[in-house]
Amino acid sequence: MTDFKANIVNSEISILDALGIINAIGKAEYQTLFVIDQNDHLVGALTDGDIRRALLAGIQLDDKVSKAMYKDFRYLEKSSFAPNCLGLTKILTATTSASSFA
Repeated sequence: MTDFKANIVNSEISILDALGIINAIGKAEYQTLFVIDQNDHLVGALTDGDIRRALLAGIQLDDKVSKAMYKDFRYLEKSSFAPNCLGLTKILTATTSASSFA
């Protein structure tokens, strides 16, 4: 199972700091940051594409990631899928992600 601890960031960090974290993750398969609030609740997801779109819209590098994160994300609870469904999960995620930008 993949450990995503390096991908979890607080909603108060800057976009520049988030870019540094994405860069540090490198060419890993999962270059998505999971944004949590002060109560450790998942509130958004952030990719370099989200940051790029935010910068083009006028958001600054010193603004908080909460201004650039994707808030209408979808997720699965750990208890809601079996290990043999992981292939299907990846297909559904790819389909959902692609269709949400159409």
